[in-house]
Amino acid sequence: MKKTLKFSTFILTPITKAIRFGIKDKAADDPPDENILDATIKELQGIAEDANVGEVQHGIEVPEIAKQHATDEEMQQLIEPESDDSQEMQDFKELMRISPRLWPCRLRIDAMSGNGHFGNINRGLLIDADKGTTHDVTVFSVKSIFNLNIHKYLIESKNLETDELTPKEMHLMVKTFSETVKAGLHPNIVSLLAVQQQPDRLLVVVDSLFYPDLLSLLRDSRVTRFDARLQKKTVSMISSDRLISMMLGCVYGCGHLIRHGITHPMLASCNVLVVGRALIKISGFGFADHRLLHQRQFESRPRKQRWLAPEYFTREFAPPTCGQSNIWSLGVLLWEIASFGGTPFAQFTSQEAFHERIREKQAFLPDLPYCSSELKSVIELCCTYDRESRPDMTDIIARKLEQISIDPEGHINVTIEVDNFAYPPVIAQLEQIVARL
Repeated sequence: MKKTLKFSTFILTPITKAIRFGIKDKAADDPPDENILDATIKELQGIAEDANVGEVQHGIEVPEIAKQHATDEEMQQLIEPESDDSQEMQDFKELMRISPRLWPCRLRIDAMSGNGHFGNINRGLLIDADKGTTHDVTVFSVKSIFNLNIHKYLIESKNLETDELTPKEMHLMVKTFSETVKAGLHPNIVSLLAVQQQPDRLLVVVDSLFYPDLLSLLRDSRVTRFDARLQKKTVSMISSDRLISMMLGCVYGCGHLIRHGITHPMLASCNVLVVGRALIKISGFGFADHRLLHQRQFESRPRKQRWLAPEYFTREFAPPTCGQSNIWSLGVLLWEIASFGGTPFAQFTSQEAFHERIREKQAFLPDLPYCSSELKSVIELCCTYDRESRPDMTDIIARKLEQISIDPEGHINVTIEVDNFAYPPVIAQLEQIVARL
């Protein structure tokens, strides 16, 4: 019996830009829910139908232009791509197999916010009608992945250009996707929430990246004010307990990445997002890169040397999944929080001087006199030059900080008697690589 294939066109309306991926429609006789969330979903669906938006199928969606120029046999080939036994394809299939799928949630894609390495980046809203929840998300639309027959057919039949990844881009994309999938879910990292494979793109849905970064928050907090609770002047808009809470969030997130074999390329406060009052989410790895939202071609970008472990400056290179190397970076990050966003190793005013001293094992983070010896010892434990003496996991660091969190004001004294507090210096040019035309 000959199969009859049903195809639909996917259209983003300027009104809603609502997309329903992999959604099973409820039976017509199901009693409607009258809560606000269901009413919102129903309204989105109604507007989409009025705008003649095609129904999104559960499987692969075939563009209208291909449908118009293909026989049934050709169309069957389009939705069932030829097998590719390359290692890259096998890796990609395995990653897709273990990735969280979009169904049964709905995804609304909103305005484009940036351009990633592999395609556009959009704001979005993940709607889970079953749980009655919504979740702000970031949606990466990855360009055509591998050589799906749909693109091959379009090129051969109509001489149309397609926006596909080059082999080099595909290799980088699979590596980036692998890091994102391996990282899994954790409240203190930007996590992968869902993926959706389409013939012309891959949708990668992660936690929202539209939050302030920790570095900006720390530096903006450098204000002398009167604290009514403490009845004293303080040197920061962020209290001691919030600072310790942020440190713990960084430790928990870093520990999760280490346990999952992820070596963060630059674990620094500029790659940490702050949600709400003090919820920390580590960004800057895999698809979880918030800098893609606002960085332009010729803007300066962060220089990672001052956060790298000393073994990276010698012939003693650390293995790719070395936990001790990430622990050093974590120590520098904790120092950044305690210093209200100070520049690490600011006493070395040139990169050459810093590199020379760290190779000689003579570069140390500046002292913070308003911090307790217990807190300083945690940072020193992370930033010891002997790699084998550093913890390879964050458990001991977390326990020490949890003890410190019992009396935060006793470990970070942000109060002053007179207005003469000397903030740790900020030297932006030591932290950034300046782009040149």
